[in-house]
Amino acid sequence: MNKLKKSIPEVMTLILSAVLLLGSLTFLKTCWPKEDGSFMTCHYAGNVITALSIVILIQAVLSFINIGNTRPGLNISNLLLSVLCALVPGHLVHTCMMSEMRCNLYTKPGVTVICTGLAIVAAISVVADLTKKTSAK
Repeated sequence: MNKLKKSIPEVMTLILSAVLLLGSLTFLKTCWPKEDGSFMTCHYAGNVITALSIVILIQAVLSFINIGNTRPGLNISNLLLSVLCALVPGHLVHTCMMSEMRCNLYTKPGVTVICTGLAIVAAISVVADLTKKTSAK
């Protein structure tokens, strides 16, 4: 039971990062192409979100497996990547100007909520890792 309690943040990170990846490909997908086949800038925000979510998921898997003592570093990295991913739609990459567009209705709030959850869980993991290291000394 104690080992399961210690892995709850890692399991939550796995679940949230998988939801972020699957969401960026399905229900959080940005706007469709224009009639002429070109893309709006929010399309590129979606590509960045997908790429970041793949990296976060890979690091979550590595943190769950805990090869060596890499968990604290992976959790710090996931914290920073989650904050970066939350800033992508609308801040780092512009979304559409009309508030009724798909990227403003679904992508921006969905990614922000999921990434905020990821950042909170990663921060909890970092604090737990640091307190564990200080109490072990």
